[in-house]
Amino acid sequence: MSLDPGTALAVVSLTFEVFAGCVKGFVLLSTAHNLGKDASLLRTLLNLEEYRFTQWAWKVGLTEPGAKLNPRLNQSLAADLMSQLEILLRTDKIRERYKMELIVDLSKECKTPEKPSADASALGLLGQAVSDETRGEILARAKLIQSKNSLPKRLWWAAVDKSRFEELVRDVRVLVQGLWTLLDPLQQDEVMSKIQQVLSVVIEVSKDVDGLKDLQTALKSAPDEISRENGNLAAAAGIKAVRVELQDDHVSSIVAQSVSISHSLPRKRRDILMKPLSRKLFINFVPHSGDTSTGTGVYADEPVLVEYKSVIPKLKFKLKSRIENLAVLLSTPKDPSFLTLHCLGYFEDGDRFAFIFQYPTKPTKLFTAPHPVSLLDLLRDPTMQPSVTTRIKLALNICSTLLALHTAGWLHKDLRSEKILFFPSRYPLLSAIPSDFLLSPYLTGFAFSRIDSPSEISEQPSSDPLSDIYRHPHALGDPSASFEKCMDLYSLGVIMVEIAEWRALKTLIRKKVDVTREGVDVPLSAIAEIGPWLMQEKVRSGTVSFRMGKVFGRAVEKFLVGGIPEDGGPDGEEAGKLLRTVVGDLKRCFI
Repeated sequence: MSLDPGTALAVVSLTFEVFAGCVKGFVLLSTAHNLGKDASLLRTLLNLEEYRFTQWAWKVGLTEPGAKLNPRLNQSLAADLMSQLEILLRTDKIRERYKMELIVDLSKECKTPEKPSADASALGLLGQAVSDETRGEILARAKLIQSKNSLPKRLWWAAVDKSRFEELVRDVRVLVQGLWTLLDPLQQDEVMSKIQQVLSVVIEVSKDVDGLKDLQTALKSAPDEISRENGNLAAAAGIKAVRVELQDDHVSSIVAQSVSISHSLPRKRRDILMKPLSRKLFINFVPHSGDTSTGTGVYADEPVLVEYKSVIPKLKFKLKSRIENLAVLLSTPKDPSFLTLHCLGYFEDGDRFAFIFQYPTKPTKLFTAPHPVSLLDLLRDPTMQPSVTTRIKLALNICSTLLALHTAGWLHKDLRSEKILFFPSRYPLLSAIPSDFLLSPYLTGFAFSRIDSPSEISEQPSSDPLSDIYRHPHALGDPSASFEKCMDLYSLGVIMVEIAEWRALKTLIRKKVDVTREGVDVPLSAIAEIGPWLMQEKVRSGTVSFRMGKVFGRAVEKFLVGGIPEDGGPDGEEAGKLLRTVVGDLKRCFI
């Protein structure tokens, strides 16, 4: 039975009135003064739910004048949930249920009221996720305020309790989540992608340490479905907070190439963050096959992974602060979905610094920790034949971790298949490893900046051709330009070609450049031509799309194109958007 136009209009109007009442409740609660020392965190928790609620309303057609409600929406249930939310956000209900009171003038209840200016700094990072202009337009349309520029007067909390406020937020979250379940999976995915895009930008541009930590807490406390999706964002917020504390926001990398880091972190603060390690406690080092700079060992009776970084002796003192900062960032607690290893600290070993990492899963027996295997190891093993489904998920997880790193303003700088590790805890033979094991690729081998030594890409020989074949042309040799996000994306595109062909890069490019012959110099100019060659022979020829599908092929093309144009590729913002788009596209691939 269908409704006549007049009745349908009345239903829409009524629903919008209730929706606007909810928005008014959010405005009054999130802008009220006198929330106390936890104001930023509490507002961030509430603002996140307000933003999720308004994005839901946008999707179902409630926010725009003249918009039609989604015909697939269960309107009666949506109206019921919104009515409960509106009642929950009323000041009288808050006083009755949570024993917290909002009043017009705190001076009537408190002899020394807090000044508004003191509270203004605690609005939280998401204070304008729903802009005042949007709020004003909604409330004015519902005739809850006289004009869109006259938002409700800010109230004062006469009494507020953190635990009860958090209880209020949890109850609000249940109702908002109930509204989200009324969307079909594709609609939920679209709205979630939009929210993640906004949150990514917030994290990228923010330098508010407390605000970033509050956002991290808010994302972690979200419902399971939301927290799983936002695990990497929560990790990015936490890492960005540490980066700001390191005072290293002058460039979009871990350490500035041209700025002294002596001002980076007060010694006391760094000592609190970093656990000092002793060389004497490290024993039984076993190098990884093909890469003697990494391996396994035992530190303080615990199996660990070690990664050595060599430095020029005369630069050791100057680079030490950069090493310390890198160790601090690598030791930052992360979400399990954020696939990087946890750094326990570092120690000096001659002209090398040794970074010590925990195993992702603690081995059951001492001294029997299995050696990690790299993606390069797997590519060279003829017994490994993962499905297209597994390979797409593998690429997605690598892309997702890199996206979180870039969101935090952290660049890898040395992406290659040899630095992507897997930890087979129960499988001594690669052929026995199940395909699901490939879905946990850990990014390792983070580089710290090299000292500038301007030079052009010329016929000078590569000092490390097996590594250089993965590098952006502008990052070869001793680059004069600072490292950019697009250079990481170029390396990622090269790795995705390997994943598509399931062959090592050095084998794929042998017809163009042979880097396997010992004693034969390979000019950097020849290595710089690998990207255009891969683009022509593997991407535009249709080979990658044939093996992995058009979505995967399009992603590889964008990464390689972004890495080889004359202008050096997209800027940081464009590179971030590109990687977010690719992650979203790969998530929607089902084979």
